[in-house]
Order: sequence, then C-alpha cells, then structure tokens
Amino acid sequence: MYYVLLTLGLLVASLTCIGNLWMFAIVLPIFGYLYAYPTISRKSKQKSTEQTRDEIKNATTSITKMQVHRQMLQEKADAIKQDQENWANRRKSIENDIAALQHQKESLQKEIFELNRDLANIKSEITEHINSMYRAEMKSINYMKRLDDKEYALLEEIRRDGDIMKKYGDIQIADGYAFEEYVAGILRGNGYEDVEVTKKSGDYGADITAVKDAVTYVFQCKYYTEPVGVQAIQEVFSSKTMYRAHVAVVVTNSVFTIAAKTLAENTGVILFDGEKLDQLKKKSDAVTA
Repeated sequence: MYYVLLTLGLLVASLTCIGNLWMFAIVLPIFGYLYAYPTISRKSKQKSTEQTRDEIKNATTSITKMQVHRQMLQEKADAIKQDQENWANRRKSIENDIAALQHQKESLQKEIFELNRDLANIKSEITEHINSMYRAEMKSINYMKRLDDKEYALLEEIRRDGDIMKKYGDIQIADGYAFEEYVAGILRGNGYEDVEVTKKSGDYGADITAVKDAVTYVFQCKYYTEPVGVQAIQEVFSSKTMYRAHVAVVVTNSVFTIAAKTLAENTGVILFDGEKLDQLKKKSDAVTA
C-alpha cells in the first residue's frame, strides 16, 4: 500500500510541478509514507527475526560439528599418547636387549681371545714336535746312508753268491716300466683294489698306488740285478706323505742292503724282495687259475 501511495504522490508531484501545484506535491508523498510506516516496520522486524533464527540455527549446527570434531581430535590425541607410551616401552626393552647383547659380545670376545691364545700355543707345540721328528728322521737317514757306503762292497760280493739272486732274480722282464706293470698285476691277484701305475716322470717316488682293507699303499718298484740301497727307502717314505698313504712298500726282484733294511725298520717301510714277490706271484696265479 505504501508503494502505491508513494507512486501516486510522485505522479501528482510531477503533474503539479507542471501545473504549479507544488504544495500538494509535497504533502501527498509524506502522507503516503506515514500511512504505510507500520506495515513496513512490522515486515522488517519479522524478516529480522527470521534471519536471527536462521543464524542461531546455523550457529547451533556449527557448534555441534565443532564438538564432534573436537571429540575426534581428542580421541586421536589419546591414541597418539598411547602409541608414544608403547614406543617408549618398546625402546626401553630394545635398549635393555642391546645392553645384554653387548655384554654377551664382550664375554665371547674374551673367550675367543683365550681360545686363540691356547690354539697358538698348541700349534707351536705341534710344530716343534714335527720339527723334532723330522730332525730325528733325517739324522737316521743320513746315518744309514753312511753305513750303506761302507757296506756296499761287501754286499756286492754277497750278491754274486747269494741264493736269492740266483733263484728269483732272473725274471724275464723287458725293463723297469714293464716290471711295474708286472707287480701291479700280482697285487690285483692278491686282493689289492684301485691298483694304478703312476706316470713315468714326476711320480714323487711312488710307482704304484693301491688300497686293501681300507688301507692305502704306495709301492716303489726296483728291477735290479744288484741289491737295493737306502735311496729307494728314502724316496718311497717321502711319497707316502705326498699321496696321503698309510703304508709305503719297496718291491724288487733282487734283495736289499743291510743299511736299506735298517732304515726301512726305523721308518716303517715294508720290503718285498725277490722271494716275497715270488710267493705273491704264486698266490696270484692260484687265484686267477
């Protein structure tokens, strides 16, 4: 209604301005405003109340959301605090384990040091014992070699008249290599296994290797027309270590000098002379017959 009266007032004011009715033009708009003011005020208050109600509602909603968010943050803070306590306990446990391991490490290092010291002492004692045995063996070998030089002439004469040389020395073999094959065959016929003839050069003093009853043997073969001296004993004794054998043997169709026999007895070397070889040959022939 206010807007209608105001419009009419403005229209009349326009007309009166044209017709010099200026008083009427002023009064009519004022009257329209006074007439419409209560309606305008009531609507304005109603609108303001609705806006306030909406604002309160929005504020309440926001507060509720903030409270929910605050609750969530509080729960997260409690969880983080609990995790921190758990990690602190775990860290303390790990530190205790590290301390215990460090103590064990120190104890083990001390034990290792003592074991290494004892091992060094044992190695020193073993080395000294081996050196002592080696010196004794070399002394014995050198002594036998000197004896061999003195007695060889006498044994040479004994060889010419010896019955063994006459009876067993005349084996029809082409050469020393053929003799090695001959001996290898006899060994096979007497129960030796894995019998192998070594290569012709670089054999380290062993002509044949064989195994019998889990015992490893090295054989040096001497196809001689004269007695076998101490050199053969020395060579086969050295080859026993090279081939990791248990027993060393010298085999010949001839006989051995006194010095060779003495050295063989001192070093544990076994001697097969012509007579022993003939016995093994007969046994081998009986097995293969």
